Amino acid sequence: MMKPFLHVALGCVMLTMGASACQETQTPQDSLAGTTWVLYEFTPAGSPQAVLPTGQYTISFHADGSYEVSLDVNMCGGNFQESGSSIEMESAACTEMCCDSEDALVWAGMLSDMVSFELTDDELTLSGQGSMVLIP
Repeated sequence: MMKPFLHVALGCVMLTMGASACQETQTPQDSLAGTTWVLYEFTPAGSPQAVLPTGQYTISFHADGSYEVSLDVNMCGGNFQESGSSIEMESAACTEMCCDSEDALVWAGMLSDMVSFELTDDELTLSGQGSMVLIP
């Protein structure tokens, strides 16, 4: 009579352990590869306050180590390397079609000055000479 009860109890314990083991193996995103972000605000080096961009500027980080930036009119790109919370970004090479705003040009120029990042589900902060906050 006790044997079926023990089998059921043991089965429940094993199921619970398996479920909690699955939950423990989930990790938050810790790499920029495969993500795209929209600039929320940026603070140029030496500026006392953050600047809200005049347009919607985006940056995409690709698995091959390249990044792509979309400005008002032009596109830019370069390569990046990340290690832990450190980042190294090449200066962005941009098309020269026309007419990007001063904000866009300052922001694109700041990218190569970023040396660290902090990544959460809803925000990417890049810091170095100045800083920038981006959202998904």
